[in-house]
This record gives sequence, structure tokens and C-alpha cells, in this order.
Amino acid sequence: MIITNENFYGGSMNKINRLGLTDIYIEVKDIISSTYIEILDKTNSNSAGEVRKRLDNEFLSREWIKENKNGLNWFKERGVNQEIIVRLGVMLQISSRSDSLTRDIVLLRNSFYADNIDACILVVPNDETGSYLTDRTPSAKDVLRCLEVDFKEAANLPIVVLEVNYDRIGRIMPKLY
Repeated sequence: MIITNENFYGGSMNKINRLGLTDIYIEVKDIISSTYIEILDKTNSNSAGEVRKRLDNEFLSREWIKENKNGLNWFKERGVNQEIIVRLGVMLQISSRSDSLTRDIVLLRNSFYADNIDACILVVPNDETGSYLTDRTPSAKDVLRCLEVDFKEAANLPIVVLEVNYDRIGRIMPKLY
């Protein structure tokens, strides 16, 4: 996949750098770039679930920790010393429904408040790719509206939104049933 835009909120880049998480942030970008996605350029025709599955497999192969609560999908942690652990979380907003986006962001906020993570990356299809994926999949405009309009409090959290695009127009990515 191709990262088309990076949006930084709540001092996220400064926090990632200050906590020594820059290499993990770069690893997330590499995981995304290593995930090859070919889709048919037809509205609502390609499987968002398959895109998500491919990204999940890539995170798993890089030994990320799977998280099924707190709004996260994956995280990686690093010990700064014997007592302090810093964590970078990843939320894949690929195959979820756009109408549950605010709920997901609330769960993410709660993860910050509970000190489960120190910074988070939201991976979301850019608007073009989102239009080709199954209906109700959120796209960048949905996530940015949620952060900047609907749930402004979240824009103060250390979140990076990575907008991603497919690699190539080609064959349809079949829907998972």
C-alpha cells in the first residue's frame, strides 16, 4: 500500500520522537508499504476485510502484539528502563463500519487515559481507495471529520492518521464471506 498523507494530532510526532518510538513508527510505515493491494476501480466492489487481513498478517509476521480491547488492533512496546514501558498502538480503520468510528475513537481515548498506550497510529483508506472498498468502510474524510468536528477532544490526543492507497488497479479483491 502507498501512504498518501500523514496527519499529526496532539503533538504525536514530538511524543513519538521524545519517547524513542521513531523506529517503531517507521516500522509501521514499512509494514503498510510491504502490503501489496491490487483492486478493481469499481465503487464498493473490493473486500475491505481482505485488505485488513493482509495488514494483520504483516503485523503478525513482524512480531507485533495483537490487542483485542481498548480500541487497538496492534501495539509494540519498549522498556526505557526497568520500570518504564512505552507503547505505540495501531488501529486499523479498514474493515470496520464508519458508523462505529466515534465509538472506536472513544475506546482509543480511554486507552490513553488508562496509560495503555503513549501514542497511536490510525491507518485508514484515503478517499479514493475507500470508495472502491465495501460500503460503510470509513475513509480519511470520515476519520478526519470525527477528530476535527464530531469529537474534537480526540484531536488533542497523540494520534497519527496515515491515509493509505492501493498499489495498483487490476483485478477485483473478492469479498470475504
